[in-house]
Amino acid sequence: MKEKGLELSVVLYNTLLAMCADVGYTEEAAAIFEDMKSSGNCMPDSWTFSSLITIYSCSGKVPEAEAMLNAMLEAGFEPNIFVLTSLIQCYGKANRTDEVVRTFDRLLELDITPDDRFCGCMLNVMTQSPKEELGKLIDCIDKANPKLGNVVKLLLEEQNGEGTFRKEASELFDSISADVKKAYCNCLIDLCVNLNLLEKACELFDLGLTLEIYIDIQSCL
Repeated sequence: MKEKGLELSVVLYNTLLAMCADVGYTEEAAAIFEDMKSSGNCMPDSWTFSSLITIYSCSGKVPEAEAMLNAMLEAGFEPNIFVLTSLIQCYGKANRTDEVVRTFDRLLELDITPDDRFCGCMLNVMTQSPKEELGKLIDCIDKANPKLGNVVKLLLEEQNGEGTFRKEASELFDSISADVKKAYCNCLIDLCVNLNLLEKACELFDLGLTLEIYIDIQSCL
């Protein structure tokens, strides 16, 4: 584009960075960011930093993601829910549970309401965490979405009243948006498998079939 004499704007730079985030081009994104800073007329904005933090987080590059967050703060921008979701994903992959909790606390301090995707990310972190760390994450999830927190706590209990777990899980799925239902159900099943709670995993799978969260799948239950 530059060779053809086209002048890049902040919007164009951010579009290129967003494309890099979509396909995971980390090195290319870093080069674009450096070019943007050296352009002299295009200052990075909140979306610039958001895309870069997402790229580094998805790649599991914790130091780079943290450095970009610091640069974002120094530039006068507060992280939004997309940035915080990316950071939680990054810390979760690195099994840094305390940082996940601190990032969650920052969300509350910024008075940001956790959405379904954010809570789904927290649930996904649980599937990657050792059993002894789950209590810290359950406390966060319970604050973010009490229905989800209740289902997770029932999942971990050895004994539930007959039908209680299925009823609460069904109410949870009814309360969340359609585009995250499968991800939630998958994570809950993964958590059951990790903890050797195979009966509850089967119960969730059957519920997923009943609620048509899973389609075109034959149940063997």
